[in-house]
Amino acid sequence: MRHLKINLGGFVPISTVDWSHQLSFVIFLSGCPFRCPYCQNYELLEVKELRDSEELFRELDEAKMFIDGVVFSGGEPTERIDILTFLIEGVKKRGLKVAVQTNGYYPDNLKRILEDVDLFMMDVKTVPEKYDSLVKRPDALERVERSLEILRESEVDVEIRTTLFRSLHTLEDVERIALWVSDFPLVLQQGRPENAWDEEIRKERPLTRDEIFEMARVAKKHNKNIKIRTAELGEEEYEDHSIRREAVLGEERSCKSGKRDGYSRSYHGRCCER
Repeated sequence: MRHLKINLGGFVPISTVDWSHQLSFVIFLSGCPFRCPYCQNYELLEVKELRDSEELFRELDEAKMFIDGVVFSGGEPTERIDILTFLIEGVKKRGLKVAVQTNGYYPDNLKRILEDVDLFMMDVKTVPEKYDSLVKRPDALERVERSLEILRESEVDVEIRTTLFRSLHTLEDVERIALWVSDFPLVLQQGRPENAWDEEIRKERPLTRDEIFEMARVAKKHNKNIKIRTAELGEEEYEDHSIRREAVLGEERSCKSGKRDGYSRSYHGRCCER
């Protein structure tokens, strides 16, 4: 198999939280066009070094008997599409499923990998009129809407994720996001201010589970498939003014990623909170 220099930011060999009901190997690819103030993985915004793909596949081969699939996160994994398609090909050859977490900025690149991806986890950051200013890109909204349309017209599984912060998301914002993406499952994630890039956001209190529960209640008016994800109780499904706990392999989810002994070069990044 040929080798390639890749923008590898790090990896988590075995995670129970980054892909619902799947044990996954999470690969973080560096480089991102957005500059979200609450970004959890801001150390991966720029490509600082390239590493040999052989190193990554060697680690994946050690873990593959324990996992169901691979999640590509970042950064923005679709930014360098030739590298991503190369890595997806290697994952598929090993008989594993593929999930891609994306901010939707590269709709044409999404088209190139549609048939090879089992699940897209797309971040929807905020309501349309706030989009470009929040992510510091003047054409972000246009590109995100194109990506949403591509995913709507495809047959691939899609999950929309919105990470919530007290200073950035109102109850009305969440209701409008739910209406905007009403044809997709929506996960409302509790942002963790202490991990944010922006110093002012680090000072604020995280939204409580009860506050996110209320946001889920409002979102449910427009979207039948709502989940919430918090540090306290992991992933829960909102059903008719109540919550049903999610489970992975018989255990309730908590917002942690595991690491097996011997993986000294793993990256403890945050895919589920990005």
